[in-house]
Amino acid sequence: MQLKCLAMNTKILLTVLFILSLASCKKDNFFDKFPPEIMYFQGTKVENANFTGITLPADSTTYLLKARVSAPFGLKEVKVVAARGNSQDLINTIADFGSSPNETFIYQQITNIKGNMEIIFTATGTDNRVTTKNFTITKN
Repeated sequence: MQLKCLAMNTKILLTVLFILSLASCKKDNFFDKFPPEIMYFQGTKVENANFTGITLPADSTTYLLKARVSAPFGLKEVKVVAARGNSQDLINTIADFGSSPNETFIYQQITNIKGNMEIIFTATGTDNRVTTKNFTITKN
């Protein structure tokens, strides 16, 4: 009789512990897995997700850099920085995304290209997650 009571109490205890463990599990939001995304492109849309640089002719001094920036919870800010050697210059800060805060297309004219340089996009989502992606401009 005592063995049956002990077995029953053990089953009840294990059942209660199991229910408590399920109740304490944090439910993951599907979008938590996706930070802001930055994709550069050449034509009218993103065709190559790995496009991260271009080689310009020696006499070129400007380039129109196109980027699609998105974030599942919305965009808070996008910064564009030009890096030459050890110096970095802020080119643009975008914080108004109008009626589509989850996705924006940025057409940034890069000027005064005298040599190799990096353009750095930094996107911050409304959930404060940050993504940075570089674009390399080299000259022949």
